[in-house]
Amino acid sequence: MQVNVLDVGDGGCSVFRCPFDSCFPSASVVDCGGKKGAGDSLWKHLQVTGGTLERMVVTHFDRDHWFGFRRVADLLDDPVSVELIYPRIPRIDESATHLEAGYLALIS
Repeated sequence: MQVNVLDVGDGGCSVFRCPFDSCFPSASVVDCGGKKGAGDSLWKHLQVTGGTLERMVVTHFDRDHWFGFRRVADLLDDPVSVELIYPRIPRIDESATHLEAGYLALIS
């Protein structure tokens, strides 16, 4: 397994690739930062290393773990099918209304 950890300014962004011809060139990405430029860093990495984005994994719903994926979606030329893996939808209550907006933004 090849693993690249990208500097996205905050949060995390790790790209996992299988080294075998049977599964290359697909990539699985775990989290994708929240600062401006996080998605651009991931996109540039994917363009330089080649391959396709097959799976996005969001470990939890803090913005610094998922927001960069929104930028990657904006950069895609054609519609693609990407598997999105995320934890249980967080409970929404009066003290955590920002989670609902974040979750809806993520799935859009």
